[in-house]
Amino acid sequence: MMPDGLHTFLSTKTPQRDARGNVIGLIGASIDITDRTKAEDRRKLLINELNHRVKNTLATVQSIARQTARTAPTIESFLTSFEGRLLALSRAHDLLTRGNWEDVRIGDVVEAMTAAYRGTGGDRVAAEGLDSRGSLLMSSVLERENALEKRTTK
Repeated sequence: MMPDGLHTFLSTKTPQRDARGNVIGLIGASIDITDRTKAEDRRKLLINELNHRVKNTLATVQSIARQTARTAPTIESFLTSFEGRLLALSRAHDLLTRGNWEDVRIGDVVEAMTAAYRGTGGDRVAAEGLDSRGSLLMSSVLERENALEKRTTK
């Protein structure tokens, strides 16, 4: 073990021979590829995380489509509502991406996510407060996220 931790090396060796072909030694080289190995591990982790987030996003889109279809009286109203909800999801994703998926104010996320529900027909959602059903839902979401955070940091 080296003073700054374990290192990974790529090594090659070639036998050194005398005039009769007998091996009299080895010539070799070793290259420290620790940084390359760490970068590859990080790349794999990021790809796995991206794959997980894409699957979650697609499940969310599927849920939005089903919920919108249940309440839409016409195909035109479905398309308008569905597009608005997708744009709200996109805005929330932009907020999270700009914050590197950290340090994003919940009020900003709520504002972005509920934009599709506010408009000409009156406000269905208020960013400054939640009713009892919304409070229970939000607390469940936060509890789930807190449990996941604790599980991944152990």
